[in-house]
Parts: sequence; C-alpha cells; structure tokens
Amino acid sequence: MSGRKLASDFDLGILLLQHFGDDARRHCLEVLAWIPETQAGQLDQL
Repeated sequence: MSGRKLASDFDLGILLLQHFGDDARRHCLEVLAWIPETQAGQLDQL
C-alpha cells in the first residue's frame, strides 16, 4: 500500500505547486529527491 501513499503524496505535491508557485516547487523537488521511486523520471515531469 506504500505505492498508493506515494501517489497520494505526489498528488498533494502537485496541488502545492499550483497554489504556492516556485518556492513550493523547489521544496517539493527536494522532498521527492529523497524518494527512490521518483528519481528515475517523475521529477522531469514537474
């Protein structure tokens, strides 16, 4: 179920990007960089 949690957190990150702009985007990229599943390519999609 951790994959489902990750997807939920990722969606929340997208919402934060839309509401708070570049500062939130940078913060989300830093946080997502700690999650191995996102290092392969999801970061490039943001």
